[in-house]
Amino acid sequence: MDKLGSCEECTVYKEHIESFEEENSDGDHQRTILIADDEMLIRWSMYQTLRKAGFLVTLAKDGDEVQGMIQDQKFDLYVLDLRMPGCDVFSICEDIIERSVHSKIMLMTAYGSEIIQKRASEMGITYIQKPIDMTQVLEMLN
Repeated sequence: MDKLGSCEECTVYKEHIESFEEENSDGDHQRTILIADDEMLIRWSMYQTLRKAGFLVTLAKDGDEVQGMIQDQKFDLYVLDLRMPGCDVFSICEDIIERSVHSKIMLMTAYGSEIIQKRASEMGITYIQKPIDMTQVLEMLN
């Protein structure tokens, strides 16, 4: 596989993008995604991958930015890091669920536990462990 980019917690391969583009070239509206992570390289890697796959991607570096964005905008998917400065991510998830009933939330973390996974599941949130497999993210978006 041709590696397009990677960081410690995320790897992107050209084949992932190409197969996703083929599956999603039906002309539907361009889906929107908010990626929130305090690690710049993770935000950048995910941004590059999802933008190349045809999504409109917005980035946030902390909970305060996320809170401001969800007041003004709705996204099709929210990809949130569990541990970001300035927030209780589960409170943010509750706000998103109240405002955007049809949106999906993906919670990612390198510090997972069964308790966190159970809480996410009870809220209808997809939980993924870092390092991120972008194939899994793209499949979820299908």
